[in-house]
Amino acid sequence: MRKITRISRRFAAVGAAGIALATVFATSAAACPVDLTVSSIALSGPSVPLAQQANEFGCTGGNLAPDIEWTGVPAGTQSFAVSLWDENAPSGKGLYQWVAFDVPGWARFLTEGQDLSDIGGKEALNDIGQSGYLGPCPQPGSGPHHYFITIYALDVPTLGLAANTADADVFTAINAHLISKGQFEFTDSAS
Repeated sequence: MRKITRISRRFAAVGAAGIALATVFATSAAACPVDLTVSSIALSGPSVPLAQQANEFGCTGGNLAPDIEWTGVPAGTQSFAVSLWDENAPSGKGLYQWVAFDVPGWARFLTEGQDLSDIGGKEALNDIGQSGYLGPCPQPGSGPHHYFITIYALDVPTLGLAANTADADVFTAINAHLISKGQFEFTDSAS
């Protein structure tokens, strides 16, 4: 129970800043063409595999980022960014659980648990201040959670930001260089 309380306080700390980030990004990205088709074999089933679930906050998963594949990349794409958004986080405002960027423009997939630094990619701090992937971990009684993995096609080879940059700063840079995007939605509930 203590861990659940701790995460709730962390989500509450996101507060208005999280709403502002989601609102600004959603508003400006809305006009962006949705050309990319995004898929994941691991996340296509009826439930999230244990390997992709979080290994904290009461969950005991492997916390490995899933395999992700994308097609329909527009001309001019020089790099990609990736995010995982939990629309139903306890804050009631959603939660970015993973933000990665500077994925090379030649890439068309990420393998399960891939170390992004091996291909020049970087990971930002998510909405609770952690770097790297944080898998799904719906709490008992919270109902189904809707998650969105988004791939952003960008017109620059790098956003010029360091690893562990705050996700709000990464989204500002993404927004300035966005060509296209695509999403994959999946749902998970507490066991």
